[in-house]
Amino acid sequence: MIVVVAALKGGVGKTTTSVYLAAVASPSRRAVTLIDADAQASAAEWIEQADGEPLEAVTVVEAPTGRLLTRALERIDPDEVGIVDSPPGNERMLEHALSVADRIVLPPRVGGVQTA
Repeated sequence: MIVVVAALKGGVGKTTTSVYLAAVASPSRRAVTLIDADAQASAAEWIEQADGEPLEAVTVVEAPTGRLLTRALERIDPDEVGIVDSPPGNERMLEHALSVADRIVLPPRVGGVQTA
């Protein structure tokens, strides 16, 4: 299963959402791979610095280019959970990730959910 956390704008919570999804998926019996497609590699850094469970079981793949993203997505096994932290401002990479996604997560704007 491939889950893409999608937004073209930066600063909307994509990395936080991606890492939290990886943490929630990690205790399952499926392998979890977090694909950090953002050149800043914030998700990868977060996972590498995390102490203890459940993030220690998460595999991180840095894929800041279209070519690396394609290769990383191709390596996700059908029995695995792949979570993509999409890059801001890169429409082409986002479109590619969305084209193979089983699920898409759209973080709400900064500040959380807006009530009417």
